Amino acid sequence: MKKKYIGFIICLILICAVIFASYRRFQSSHTTWSITQYGDNDGKNQMFYTIESSAGGLIVVDGGWTDNEENVREVIAEKGNSVDAWILTHPHPDHIGAFNQVYANPQGITVKEIYTIALDYQAYEKKAQEWDDINTYKTFLDLTEGTDSLKYLHTGDNFSLLGLTVNVFSAYDDHVDQVTNDLCNDGSLMFKINGKEESMLFCSDVGAVMSDEIIAAYGSQLKTDYIQMGHHGNGGLSEEFYKLTQPKAAFFDAPDWLMNNTNGGTYNTPEKRDLMANMSAEIYYYATAPNTIYLK
Repeated sequence: MKKKYIGFIICLILICAVIFASYRRFQSSHTTWSITQYGDNDGKNQMFYTIESSAGGLIVVDGGWTDNEENVREVIAEKGNSVDAWILTHPHPDHIGAFNQVYANPQGITVKEIYTIALDYQAYEKKAQEWDDINTYKTFLDLTEGTDSLKYLHTGDNFSLLGLTVNVFSAYDDHVDQVTNDLCNDGSLMFKINGKEESMLFCSDVGAVMSDEIIAAYGSQLKTDYIQMGHHGNGGLSEEFYKLTQPKAAFFDAPDWLMNNTNGGTYNTPEKRDLMANMSAEIYYYATAPNTIYLK
């Protein structure tokens, strides 16, 4: 009886192991990723996204101004207070201000890995524009000095995060100095995340001057299901670039005044919105934020 009982237990364990392994394979093959765009309560443009895997894990992209710190903390807390990867596209204050605040005083938040561009501080300081805030970058460098989890990205890099394949189409390298004086914007990170069936292209603040170079290198790979518009949809990349992307949804990191150019500025965001709408892309911006899509 004892041998039969032991044999039954072993068979049961093996059956459970097979069922569990099958479930894990099924779960892996059906993983989805929710991507959420967050707005700014004060009516400013900024950039803050989260990417979550249905299998578990959290990626944060940028985070916005220092004034966005409380909102960023609340979002991360709702998702477990653990960030697997924090991607910082470039060191402008509307992109890394909140990160600097959180990283300086985590208050229970853990950040496992940080990904950003290797912007040359001296070159940036020499060519800094009126819209640059080099002190924000200096703060970031001081906070992350000696941090083993900091990884610098370069054009052509490919890596994996939470089951996603990440392709870097543009980032700060020496060649950026040769084509622009706007090093922080034009050297910012452009990357494409690829699920099993769908993709999303993040253009951060890359400007028109980089369009031809990126098209020449990655033209056939620019087609995507979702796109985060370059430079909040104002200025940014060329019409030729956007026509190659053909997304079904376009994210503008912009409040109403920028989307509609209602404050007397010379913003061309309305033209970019019309361009994407004419390609049948659904338009998302801060008026309806938080905006979430599910990447397959």
